[in-house]
Amino acid sequence: AVVSTQSTGVKVKTSLMGAKKAKVYKLNEKVAVEYGAELISELFIYTLGTVILIYEYTRSVAKEEKKELRIQEETNKIKGDVEQLKKTMLESEFIAEERAAEIRSLHRQIGDLHNQISALKPDNNSS
Repeated sequence: AVVSTQSTGVKVKTSLMGAKKAKVYKLNEKVAVEYGAELISELFIYTLGTVILIYEYTRSVAKEEKKELRIQEETNKIKGDVEQLKKTMLESEFIAEERAAEIRSLHRQIGDLHNQISALKPDNNSS
């Protein structure tokens, strides 16, 4: 099994380097075992690295999604606060207009009362 793995590995490497036909020599058992152990350890390291990379990427994406969600929630809260402030401001303006109208009405009533009082006083100017 190790010899066939070595043979396949050599063929793949030589074809990647551009060689069409490469003669593959058989390895002795000791070298084949070492080569197999090296292949398994490299495969383990690459697999572990890939798993860590995928984990970190997934964690980063989840963290970014949480951040975006928090920003969206804060934005929505601020928009709600602004709308509430607009509503309160309009209500305050309406109340101020009502109070101003009441004050004008009271001023008119005071003026009418002054006129009535003046009309009821005996003429102090004629004596």
